[in-house]
Order: sequence, then structure tokens, then C-alpha cells
Amino acid sequence: MPRFFSPYKTRSPRPIKTTASRAPTRTADAQEAASELSLYFRQMSTDFHVINDLTSQPFDPTKKSPAHFNDKERKRELKWWDDSQIRVLLFATVGGRPFRFPSGEPAPVWELTNPFSYPEFAKDLKLSAETDLSYRLVYRACAGGPFRWPWLAGKVSVMWEPTPPLPLEVWDNDGIVNTASMLWPRGEIVLVPGDHLDIVGHYHLVKALPHQHGNSGHQPARIYWAYDTLQSTPQFDSALFEKVWTEIFSFSTKEKTLSRRKRMSATPPKAVSAAA
Repeated sequence: MPRFFSPYKTRSPRPIKTTASRAPTRTADAQEAASELSLYFRQMSTDFHVINDLTSQPFDPTKKSPAHFNDKERKRELKWWDDSQIRVLLFATVGGRPFRFPSGEPAPVWELTNPFSYPEFAKDLKLSAETDLSYRLVYRACAGGPFRWPWLAGKVSVMWEPTPPLPLEVWDNDGIVNTASMLWPRGEIVLVPGDHLDIVGHYHLVKALPHQHGNSGHQPARIYWAYDTLQSTPQFDSALFEKVWTEIFSFSTKEKTLSRRKRMSATPPKAVSAAA
């Protein structure tokens, strides 16, 4: 099996049977897993709101989400946040650049009818050397979309090492979301080098361990608990993962903000300073 697909293999599903030789806990685990998987597929087939939230503009203006507020609606929302004294700590992720797009202007559109605009033709050989095809595909699609720099974008408070190339461009993204769209105009913003899945724990391959239910010692239905789904640069690691979540838990339980604030300008180049 090609390496691109090997981490995603799972064992073939088998009918759930209750026999004398099968531990009761294993049967219960199998039934629970089957019900969770069934619920997941039902939700995915009926709930597309998250897809609408990720678009730069609403499909239906009468059913737009808060992600598509106009200037007046956004100011009203921010006033409510201020009046409610809501504290904010935000982590914005930015992946390494596998392409050399022009600075100060939007990235070229990925034209499906033009093979030379495809990621494997347009990639920079040096910048993309340690990335994989999955990351280059999603990064290119996100970079070439219709997103424009939000006029209310907040300013980055702290940058964590390794520092990404600056200034941030309108096409910088984490493989799924444009980084500039994460810059909420309130609170502290930490710029973290990593892709969309790194920050939630999918930055390396972790094999699943056998369940410890009595002496059954059975193998779980899945082979891996975590994946490096998008192989981006720079390499995200456990130290950075722990640092992110330690800050999150600390912020949630203590009345303090990030220390050693290091302000940087997140203002886009003049050529792309139009409002979203």
C-alpha cells in the first residue's frame, strides 16, 4: 500500500457477536463504537453548517452565520463582547509555505483547466521538500480562494518559535483556514507555527494500545489513535503541543494574560488591505 494511504488503514469490521468466549466489556465497547460511528455519519450527511462557516461569503444571505457579519453587525457584536467583559486568548496557526506566491497580493487562482497551476507543478522544490501531497493540496486550495484581509483583524501579541516568514500574507494559511481570518479583534493572539490538525494532537502517528479490561487483552478496532494527517513544515512536536494547552488551561483558571507580550504588526500589505 502506498505510504500516502498507509496510516489510514483500519481493521475490517466484523459483526458484533456475543459469545461465551468474548469478554462482556469487549462486546460493550464494540457496540458503543458502532453507535458513535453511525451517529457521526448521520450528522455528516445532514449538517453542513460548518462548511458554510468556512466560506468567505454566505451561500444564502438570509441564513448567514456570524462568520459573514457585515461591518455594522460585527461592531454590534464586538460591543456586546466589550460590555460583557469577555476575556480572549486566541491561538492562530500558520503552516509553512510550500509555494512562492507574490508578496502583497492574492495568490494566483488554482485553475482546474490549467495543469501548470496544480500544486505539483506550482510548488517550490526547496520550500515543499518536507511536506506531503495532502498538505500541498489543501494549502494551495486555501491560498487561492476569494478570501481578503478583514479590516477588523486583530494584532498578534506573541509569536512562538520557529517564527514564520513575515509579514503575514493574505494567502498564509494552516492548510484549512486562512490565518488572517483567525485574528479576532479582541484579546491576546498567539501565532503558532503549525497546521490545522497539529494543534489538536495530530502531529505524529500514535499506535493504539490494547484495552486493559481485566485479562482480555484484546486489540482495539482501530490501529492508530493519532495521525500526522498533514505533513507540514516546520515539524510540530510534543513540547509545542504541551505549551499550547498549558497556556489554554492556565488562561481558563487564572486571572492573567500572557506574559512577555511581543507586539508585531499584522497589517496586510497595502495591495491587499481591502476589507473582507
